[in-house]
Amino acid sequence: MDYYLISFKRRNILIGAGKILKSRKIPYKVVQTPRNIGLSCSMSMRIEGKYIMSANSLLRSNHIDEYTIYKMGSVIMRV
Repeated sequence: MDYYLISFKRRNILIGAGKILKSRKIPYKVVQTPRNIGLSCSMSMRIEGKYIMSANSLLRSNHIDEYTIYKMGSVIMRV
C-alpha cells in the first residue's frame, strides 16, 4: 500500500487541513515530519495513496496552500 506525506509550512495550516479532510471522511494520521524533508513544521499528514488526489483537490479548493506532497522520499507536488 502506498502512503504519502503532506508537509505544511506551519502547524495552523495542518490543523485547518485536518478539519477539512475529517469533514469529508478522508482518513489521515498526523506524524512527525522526517528530518530529511527540510523546512516545514514538525508534523505532517500521512495519507493512503487511494486518498491523495481527493485530499489534494479538497485542500486546493479550500485555499489551503503552502504544502508539499511526498511519496517515499520523493517530492511529488509542491504548492
